[in-house]
This record gives sequence, C-alpha cells and structure tokens, in this order.
Amino acid sequence: MLRPVAAALVLLAFAPTARAAPAAPAAPAAPAAPAAPAAPVADDDDDDPSVARQRRPALPPPVALPDDEPMPPGEDDPGLAGLSPAPPPRRPRRPRRPRRPPRTDVAARISYQTLAVDEFADATRALTTTRFHGLGVDIYPATDPRMRFGLGLYVGREAGGDVAGTVGFLLGFLVHGKRATPFFELGVHTGAMRRAFLHADGAPPSDSLAITWGGGVDVGVDVRIKDTRVVTVALGFKLVRYLATTGAEMDALEAVKDTALSFKLGFGF
Repeated sequence: MLRPVAAALVLLAFAPTARAAPAAPAAPAAPAAPAAPAAPVADDDDDDPSVARQRRPALPPPVALPDDEPMPPGEDDPGLAGLSPAPPPRRPRRPRRPRRPPRTDVAARISYQTLAVDEFADATRALTTTRFHGLGVDIYPATDPRMRFGLGLYVGREAGGDVAGTVGFLLGFLVHGKRATPFFELGVHTGAMRRAFLHADGAPPSDSLAITWGGGVDVGVDVRIKDTRVVTVALGFKLVRYLATTGAEMDALEAVKDTALSFKLGFGF
C-alpha cells in the first residue's frame, strides 16, 4: 500500500505550478449624480456685525420715462432716480446781541422833599422856622460811572400858606456798588419864595413874594430794587438867600441869609 502513496507524492513534487487566470477588466464607473443645491443661509447672520457691515442697501430700480417727457433736473443718471434731492443749505443764524448790562446810574428821580427856612415873626425881628413840604424832580441827562450832571426842580408849600419854587443845577459824585450807590451831590438854585416883609413904621409884617437863591449839598444813597428801579434817601444842608424888607429903612430890600436842612425820599429809574 505504501508504494502507490509514495508515487503520488513524487508526482506532486515535480508537477508544473498552475498560473492564476488574468483578472477581468473593471467595468466603467457610473457618472456621479449632480449635487443638491445648498440650503439658503438662515437669517441668523443678521446678528453678526461683520456680516451686517458688508451688506449695502440696493439702489431702487430706474424709473422709465416716456420719450416725449424731458428728464427731470438732477436725474440724468438713472441710478439716481427715486432719490430725494439734497436739502438746501441752512442760512447761518445771526449772532445774538449781548445782553445790555443793567443801568448803574439814575436817569430821573421823583422825590418828596422837605425844607425848613426861617422868617420874621413880628416887628421885633424875631425869627421863626417854617417848613416847606413839596415835590422834587431831578433829571440827569449826562451820567458817568463816577459823576452825573443834572437839573433839579422843586415846588413846595408850608402850613401857613407860603409857597416856594426853585430850579437849579446838580453835580453828583458816585461810588457804585452791586445794589447800593452812595453819592455826594452839590447844587445851586434860584427861584421865588413867599416870605414875611417888615416895615419901618412898626406895622405888622406882611407876606410877599421874594426872589431867592442859594446852594447846598445832599448826601445819600441810591438802592437798586430792580434793573431799572432805584429808591433814594438823602439828607441835605442848604444856604438860602432871599430879598425882603427888614424894617431898617423904609421899603428897602435886603438879602436875608438863612440856613436850611432838607430831607429827600425819592423813586428813580
């Protein structure tokens, strides 16, 4: 039995090796199907500031005009059709005038004034004091931060019925403050005053109108209550002269000298 097995092994050892059959050619590949269109981008990109900066608004479409109508001015370029024209330039505003500073002086004043003047009481040449109460008006056409020049008028009446009226010139010196302005004012005046005349024959004195003149000084303060309103308070000392008969000579006029104190309370603007 071993012989047939040995013979078979010998034949297998010396037999030619079998070759593999050539591979069949590969079939051609089928064409690829077209890719599906990409899905539209969601509106979430609006939240991205970089994407928002890259987007620009689209210009409106041009407006078609008939051939027989002329092109409106400013729309020769079809790309500008539909855009509103630029507004006209604004006129420059006029510069505002600087606010005028409040007045620091008084242009005019109306005041109550009282004046005490002596006169003869009887034939013995004794003097008695009579007080005039009246209205004064001061007008200052020329003013300066430290000085003012004006015209003063005064009309008064005393309890006994005598009257007085004067007109004069005023020259004031000022010291300006925020609300109060102290002043020192000089004045001269002339006018007429009803006074008692004495007679040489010893008859009782009689009242007559006499020429008067003199001068004086007022010291006071202007207190500003508004931009153009002033309250004035002042005290004055005046020299008064008037012509009257003194009884020394028959009907001879003499200059009677007297001093007077005055008070002024006024309202100015």
